[in-house]
Amino acid sequence: MFQFYSSALSKATKSVASWVLALGLFLIGLGILVVILKAVVVLFIAGLFFFGGLICISTAARMFFRLFFSGNSSHRNSEPFRDNVRPHQHRGDEIL
Repeated sequence: MFQFYSSALSKATKSVASWVLALGLFLIGLGILVVILKAVVVLFIAGLFFFGGLICISTAARMFFRLFFSGNSSHRNSEPFRDNVRPHQHRGDEIL
């Protein structure tokens, strides 16, 4: 009789359904592996956090090191560093 859905829509639905099924099976398998290999997963994640912490600490240390040994740090000079800047003061009654 009447076909409300085209074959293209049917193929697209089958494709999406197969991808969702594959994703579900993958997630179930990953969950089973986590339960079985709990110690390995925990050590892996802890290692990732430890490595990330080391990267953050080394980056901060390099930034502080470069700031401390830079030529124009703010604690050495009482006057702020201005290159090619001349402050200009104007009175309130002047028209710009």
